Amino acid sequence: MTTFFGHWSGALHYRERFFTIDSVRGSGLFQPEPHGLRPQVVSIPDVGRYQCTYGVSDGALYLEQFRMQLPYVERLRIRAGRGPRLFGREASVDLDEGVRLPVLYQGLHAPIPFTGGMLLGDGYIYALHLPEPMLEVRRHTAHTAICWNEVHELRFQEGCLTEAHDVSEAAARLREELAVETNEPGTPAWSEDLQQRLGRIFRMDYGGRIRPCGLR
Repeated sequence: MTTFFGHWSGALHYRERFFTIDSVRGSGLFQPEPHGLRPQVVSIPDVGRYQCTYGVSDGALYLEQFRMQLPYVERLRIRAGRGPRLFGREASVDLDEGVRLPVLYQGLHAPIPFTGGMLLGDGYIYALHLPEPMLEVRRHTAHTAICWNEVHELRFQEGCLTEAHDVSEAAARLREELAVETNEPGTPAWSEDLQQRLGRIFRMDYGGRIRPCGLR
């Protein structure tokens, strides 16, 4: 199984809402290649070759929807009913070249044997609305706790949800503290201190915690 570590792109339906999957550490998430699917690389910033939408139902993790990019010829094959199935489902396809990830499999509800942790975010904090001290912090890290108003950490074992923690309040306190800290953001002392604080909030190390980030 592929081990995922660090930033991730996808969504999870959890507690009747959709969250962005910001970071993942573990193995067993869906990979298209073993199923005969080979998504094409997309030359659009912030858009990967594919995107998964998962859901937690009755304490278990499922793949509910899968989107990907394919060459135009392959999309024509799908439109003609000769495309590959995924978990018994046929894909729908949009032939418009302007559509991102135009090949869609939905209604999958396929069990996913993921073991590890996920960080979920909702309510992205755009740099435009940040005061200068917090803006400086954001220039040096793109960690989930810094970038989202609502943050959840989920732990799974072979696809079963074993732990769920709403750490939104702890993340908010951390942002407030960092905005008034005397250590200069980006210095070794600041980075080491932030690593320790993050370790008290989250139960796993998701990697890439202290890194320069493009503001938006």
